[in-house]
Amino acid sequence: MMRLPTLLLILSFGATSARPDEPSFWRFSAGAVSRQIGGLDWHSGTRSADFLLPGLGADFNTVGAAGPASGAASRSYQNGYVNPDPNTSITGSTWFWGYEADSQLQGNSLIFQGGGGTIVQTEFTSTSGDWTEGNLDGFGPTLQAEWITRLNAEWSWSVLGSFFFTQFDAEHSGSTFSATHMSQVQSVTDSYDLGGLLPPAGPYHGDFAGPGPTLPVSPSSRSYHNVSEENDRYRNVIRQAFELQLLTFSLGPTVEWHRGRWGVQASAGLAINVARWEAEQQERLLRNGEEIQSWLDRETETEALFGGFVQLAAHRSFDHDWHVSAFVRYDWSQGIEASVGPSTVEVDLDSFTAGLMIGKTF
Repeated sequence: MMRLPTLLLILSFGATSARPDEPSFWRFSAGAVSRQIGGLDWHSGTRSADFLLPGLGADFNTVGAAGPASGAASRSYQNGYVNPDPNTSITGSTWFWGYEADSQLQGNSLIFQGGGGTIVQTEFTSTSGDWTEGNLDGFGPTLQAEWITRLNAEWSWSVLGSFFFTQFDAEHSGSTFSATHMSQVQSVTDSYDLGGLLPPAGPYHGDFAGPGPTLPVSPSSRSYHNVSEENDRYRNVIRQAFELQLLTFSLGPTVEWHRGRWGVQASAGLAINVARWEAEQQERLLRNGEEIQSWLDRETETEALFGGFVQLAAHRSFDHDWHVSAFVRYDWSQGIEASVGPSTVEVDLDSFTAGLMIGKTF
C-alpha cells in the first residue's frame, strides 16, 4: 500500500456558497492536483543471451599433433615422433620413434616439443534486472461539476462529476548479462624417461618394422604453453522507460454540511480511468566495449479501467458566487499489465490525490 506523501496533508479550502433563496443550483470548479499512484514493477528479460550464446558454441578441447598426455598414441612433434610399434600393447614401449638433435637429450630424458591443441571456453552470468518504482507522482488539471440540492439550512446533497488528467513516468538503466569467451592455442613439451638408454646420435628415425632401441610409449611428464590467446568480453546495457497519461472520469453522490462561509463535503462513487501508456526497452550488446547488436522494443496502448473513489473536501465561499476548495481523495482501479519485448510491466493504479480549486456557483 502506498505511503501518504506530506503534501497530501494540505488543508483544503472548499467551496460552498449556499444560496438560501434557491433549492437547487450548479457549482463548477477548476484547479490543479497532485496525484500519487501505487507504483510500477518491471520484470526484465534480455535478448542478448539467446542471440550470443548459440553463436559462441559449446566449450571444447582439441588434441594437437602431440596427442594425449598419456596412453599409447601416435605423437608427432616439431622435432620428432613417438608412435606405437607391433609389440606396444604387450611391452608398453616402442622402437617406432625418432628425434632430430642431440640437444634434445637432457640428462636421463629425451625432450620433444609439439602442438598441444585448442581450448575454447565460454562463461556467462545472467541477473534478473527486475526493478520497482514505488509511488509515482504526477501533476495535472482537474474540473468538477455539481448539481446541488438543499435539504435544510445546514445540509445539502449533490451529484458530483469530476475529471482529472495526470502524467507519470519512470526510467531505469542497467546490465543483466555478461559473458567471457576464451580461445587458447597451446604447445606442449613432453619428456620421455630413457631409463638408462643411450640413444643413437641424432638425427635418428626408427621405423614400425624395427627392431631398435625402445622408449616408453607415453611421456613421463608434460607441460603446456600458450601460443596464442583471445579473450572477448561481452555485456548488455538496457534502458527501460514507461510513460503514462491518465484521464479519470468519476461520478457519485455527495453529502455536504455548511455553516456560514465554511463547509465540509464527503463523496464516493464510480470512476473510469482512461490510461494511455507507452513502454520501451532498448538493449545494446557490447563486445570489448563496442556495440555489435541492438534491439528496440516499444509498446503503446490505450485502455479503459474501472474503479471507485472516496473524497473529502473543505471549502470557503467569498460571496454567493465564488469559492475556493481543497480536497483529498483515494481511488481504487484496475491495474496495467503489459509486455514489451522479453520484459513485462505491472502498474498499480490505486492512487491518492490532493487538489486545490476555485469555482463559481450558478
